[in-house]
Amino acid sequence: MDLEKKSPKDLLKLEQQILAELRNRGILRGNNKPAGDVGELLVQKARGGKLEANSKKSYDVLDINGNRIQVKVRVMEKDVQKFSVFRTFEFDFAIFIVFDPADHEVRWARELTSKEVVEASREYKHVGGRELTGSKVLKTGRDITDEIKRAFTQI
Repeated sequence: MDLEKKSPKDLLKLEQQILAELRNRGILRGNNKPAGDVGELLVQKARGGKLEANSKKSYDVLDINGNRIQVKVRVMEKDVQKFSVFRTFEFDFAIFIVFDPADHEVRWARELTSKEVVEASREYKHVGGRELTGSKVLKTGRDITDEIKRAFTQI
């Protein structure tokens, strides 16, 4: 398919069709951009357990050991960008996944404890929470890139 010949309207329509098909296959759970849902599914595949409802506060996956896991995902080329805000810390682990914008491959993934997230993050009162950049996450926690890449082969 030659995307350069498609009109903007046709490209947007195609995007919606692709998102609908990903929802039909159980990969996406909502109408948001797919990276977050894909990341949560990868963690669930890697750790077992169950995905929590999108409205669940503080964590996204309850693994087979009962660990509450918050999943943060970004599509980014440079590690200076921030992940979404942490407003609660009622989780055992946070798993950060970064996808490459060119091909949506997993660039890296790391696991931090709730305590490590608090210690490494910076409080921003105007957003009502704490934030971490990719570069800060890379200096903290434990590398789980291979585990998440293996999970990607299961979907």
